[in-house]
Amino acid sequence: MQVDVEAEATPEGAGRTRRALEVLQHHMPARAHATLHLLVSELVSNGPQHAGGLGNALRVSVDHSASRVRVELHDLQEGQPLRPTTLAEEERSRWDLVLLDEMSDRWGTLEDTAADVWFEIDYTRPSPPPPH
Repeated sequence: MQVDVEAEATPEGAGRTRRALEVLQHHMPARAHATLHLLVSELVSNGPQHAGGLGNALRVSVDHSASRVRVELHDLQEGQPLRPTTLAEEERSRWDLVLLDEMSDRWGTLEDTAADVWFEIDYTRPSPPPPH
């Protein structure tokens, strides 16, 4: 199943994207769906740090299969220079990468640009045991 969403790089755009991904809720494990929501929310909300500006248009493409989900996030306003960022914005941007590294099975950038990011979540990986 394929889901494509265009949204602005804002918290509101992240909410719109999450709502569009609800169609996948019953087609994937609950833990993977929750992880998908969190990672997409972070990347779309914080798109300005990666993509060059608040409100930039982003395309989120989600490809769901029986064993995994792959997400690609594309900045649709390519060629715009990155805007200057504050130290606090740079720190928040690094947390996005920490979350990707910890919560996805694989991730990277597309087409040699930090603004276009992909990640995958596998379903076949065993879940950790519940806490005691």
